[in-house]
Amino acid sequence: MRLRVLGIGLLLVCLCAAPPGAWAGSDDIPKKAVCRTCEMRGACHGAEDVVAWREYEGTHYYFCSKDCAKAFDGFPEAYVPQALPRSAPAATVTQLSGETMKLEKLRGQVVLLDFWATWCAPCLKAMPSLNELHTRWHEQGFTVFGVSIDEKTEDVPKTVEKKKLRYPVALDTHATPAWHTFRVAAIPAMFLIDRDGQIVAEWRGDIDIDAVERTVQQHMSKKSSAD
Repeated sequence: MRLRVLGIGLLLVCLCAAPPGAWAGSDDIPKKAVCRTCEMRGACHGAEDVVAWREYEGTHYYFCSKDCAKAFDGFPEAYVPQALPRSAPAATVTQLSGETMKLEKLRGQVVLLDFWATWCAPCLKAMPSLNELHTRWHEQGFTVFGVSIDEKTEDVPKTVEKKKLRYPVALDTHATPAWHTFRVAAIPAMFLIDRDGQIVAEWRGDIDIDAVERTVQQHMSKKSSAD
């Protein structure tokens, strides 16, 4: 398993009504297409038989199974394309010290917001690279900020210590979690937020950490030359 999808019980905090849709069979619906749910979760299957489809805000989305369509129905905002750049939503997290923190407090820095969990192998694998990024650019106003979605929060400090993380980590324990406001359907999920609070890049599912590093370097190099 290359990534973990947020559990149904956890994910459907805000259960939306199912968008209009129908089972495949209409002459207007292709027989094969890329499943939108699988695509956003990082499962690169390519075009598959269309089992279900939905229309959401004027766009058709196709699915390889009823379960994938059901996942979309529960949180469609997490599966549809989002414009870049766009304003980062307001969100509140809990620091490991127990204090509440609004993510807007990070405004003025360039932030790589990393949603992760102790049970997510790809998340843990990316941590050494995130450590290096944080160390390299921190003095220029950059920070990696980890948000753990773990329900068993006692495991998080142990992982932070074991991985020797040099960047701040917080817990996603509030009634409206940050992963929901950022429309995260599966982890790993990362968002690059500029000094003005705009999301300028994002990566979801099967994340290419080298691409993340290149984007951060390009963004920080531009900022550094402009300062």
